[in-house]
Amino acid sequence: LLLSLLFAGILANGSNAQNKLSASRQSGHFTYIYKLTDKEAYAVAAGAAAAVNDAFMHSLVDSFRVDTKKSYPKKMPFGHYLYVTPVANNLVYSLEQVGNVNLQFVNNLKDFQFRITDLKGMQITNAAVRIGKNKSVKYDQKAGLYVSKKDIKPNVIVVEQEGIRNYFTFQEQKPWVRPRGKAGRDYNRQVEVRPQKKPKYAGYMAFNKPMYKPLDTVKFKAYIVNAKGKAIHNKALRVELMRQGEEEGGEVLGMIQPYRDGGYEHSFVLLDSLDIDLDRNYDVVLKEQKGEKWEKVYAGTFRYEDYELKGIHFSVRTDKEVHSPGNPVTVYMKAADENDLAVPDGRVEITAITGNVRTFYDQRAFVKDTLWTKEMALDPV
Repeated sequence: LLLSLLFAGILANGSNAQNKLSASRQSGHFTYIYKLTDKEAYAVAAGAAAAVNDAFMHSLVDSFRVDTKKSYPKKMPFGHYLYVTPVANNLVYSLEQVGNVNLQFVNNLKDFQFRITDLKGMQITNAAVRIGKNKSVKYDQKAGLYVSKKDIKPNVIVVEQEGIRNYFTFQEQKPWVRPRGKAGRDYNRQVEVRPQKKPKYAGYMAFNKPMYKPLDTVKFKAYIVNAKGKAIHNKALRVELMRQGEEEGGEVLGMIQPYRDGGYEHSFVLLDSLDIDLDRNYDVVLKEQKGEKWEKVYAGTFRYEDYELKGIHFSVRTDKEVHSPGNPVTVYMKAADENDLAVPDGRVEITAITGNVRTFYDQRAFVKDTLWTKEMALDPV
């Protein structure tokens, strides 16, 4: 069983649908944002873009000029949104979800199972999950995943976490089958036979973020099962870094041992010595030793570019407002992006400077302008 996630949010890649433009809306200068109800979002998930109609445009949230903004610049609350842009004589719909969870299938070639994490990558084990026709799915402690039976209709997964409903769709990818006639003869003898080799391993690999800059620390976790769906046991793997799509010539980063059956984690810094190029995708490849050769077990991909962080918010507070000599001062600092996620690899420099000095106890006194300074890394939590 090979599953692919099609519906990350409402439609991850953005789905376009078109209706005749009514006489009341002729302008093509603005994109309008409408909020959908949970019922409407489910209808879209179950029936794709064909379910969208003018009745969905009931709760206008905002609008922005399409000729000045490539995308909506503001942070949206959790929910499901319909972006509507008049183009010529049509309305072009773009469906987007602002969710509070991520879902990732774990393909062991036989079971329907998946992993749910929050936006910080932490695994969620207590989400209210329903699939198909409102069938509940419980978290399997032994597998460390949400596990259910196959043959689910409609192909919709509803994940409710902290009062927010998230909708995902999926489809089963079946092996290519050579067509045959009634008597077992080929319909077309020119059809190429593509033998299907069953993968030896399956699983997933999750990174602490999808894109990295020079000197960032890459952190990942992987969960790997064998062809029978069982977590691999006590197997040491080699970690290699290579350009996406390449099979050989990777940079060896070291050996890792599982922290539990099937579970691996590792981190490394993107130093200049790795000899990697900006604006490219790279694979982190896990390999096992077979004789004198190293064979691929699993791989994950991340983006490497010198991007500019935008919308970072930095806040500082102390444990109390009034301080006295001899008592330590506790300072709390937080750096977060537009999604309120902690900025990874963030560093701060703290400097205590002299304010106004009003009282002197000697005719001559040396007053420092800088009392104390310290540089430290922020915890990635």
